[in-house]
Amino acid sequence: MTTEFPVVINLAITFFAVFLIGISKAGFGGGVGLLTTPLLSLIYPAKFAVGFLLPLLIVADVFTLYHHRGHWDIANLKRLIPASIVGILAGSFFMHSISDFYLKKFIGVVVLIFVMVHLFRLIQSVEDNQVKPRGWVGGLVGVAAGFVSTAAHSAGAIIAMYLLPQKLSKRVFVSTMVLFFALVNLFKVIPYISIQLITIESLKAGIWFIPLIPLGTLTGAWLNKRISQAAFTRIILILVLITGIQLLLDKNIFTLLLR
Repeated sequence: MTTEFPVVINLAITFFAVFLIGISKAGFGGGVGLLTTPLLSLIYPAKFAVGFLLPLLIVADVFTLYHHRGHWDIANLKRLIPASIVGILAGSFFMHSISDFYLKKFIGVVVLIFVMVHLFRLIQSVEDNQVKPRGWVGGLVGVAAGFVSTAAHSAGAIIAMYLLPQKLSKRVFVSTMVLFFALVNLFKVIPYISIQLITIESLKAGIWFIPLIPLGTLTGAWLNKRISQAAFTRIILILVLITGIQLLLDKNIFTLLLR
């Protein structure tokens, strides 16, 4: 692991990024999950950032699954999960082949696209009729989500766009998302180890940040009761937008501020 920033700045940014995992798992701030991977990719090599995050995401999934157990939509999961494995395998080959430089560009493009998608969802006011997508659509969505999740841990918008038109209840919608990504994250472990995205170094670095996840989850639950989700989401989306642009341009605000 190499980085151009002082240790204090690295720790502060990493602290914030991991803390956001807990907040996002608590269901607060719709776009917050988009920020974690690109934020860490600004200060660390992108492959290290992606590998570092997976065990932490799995820890967060354990907390979240307990609260959403038993309410998932099995029919959707049967369409999405097998296809996601194909996407994970393709994503693993992609991660093995791509350099850190171009992976940062890819992550930048992915998060900028999803910021645009999220903004569209926020401003869309037309109520659509319930749509039951065909099985092959679920297959394509599963492949795409598996690929993007493997490369950037940023596939939430893909699954959300697939599930939202089905007009599932909020609890079923959230529970299905939670179980899908919990399984996808588990399926990514062996490929990540095989292409050395998860290493002893990344595990040792990550273990110190595990307490931030339940802390972030509790904070997210507290924020749900006291702060406007819409306002918080706008702030996060602005940060994601800035971070994505910086990854694409290979210039980041932290370097400019420290000069």
